[in-house]
Amino acid sequence: MYVVIAGCSSSASIIGRELSINNLDVVIIDKNKEAFKKLSIDFTGKTVVGDVLEQEVLHEAGIENADIFLALTGDDNINIVSSQIVKKMFNVPKIVVVLNNFQKSKLCQEEGINIVFKSNILADFVKKICL
Repeated sequence: MYVVIAGCSSSASIIGRELSINNLDVVIIDKNKEAFKKLSIDFTGKTVVGDVLEQEVLHEAGIENADIFLALTGDDNINIVSSQIVKKMFNVPKIVVVLNNFQKSKLCQEEGINIVFKSNILADFVKKICL
């Protein structure tokens, strides 16, 4: 299974590690190269520095091969727009978006995108759909 993760927050780095040590192909995209320092040494995936909203960055991450896209940046708008891009342009079958603002959830629900509001349940949700 091929997983692309937008954002390398602390929770995203933990999820990326868990998925990669369970033999999934994982790519994490983040604008800030320094964010990848959060990854543990046993992370076996790939990292891409760039803006997840840019098609060339998504191509570099191999989005056309993705089975799952996880939008885990700290910005609801980026998470929503990136999830819509990968769904409409790249037909990624499973998409999970983390949102802080419940009022924005309708934008994803209309597209059939999975939404998670609390990061503490995110890891369990991701494990269920990936492993």
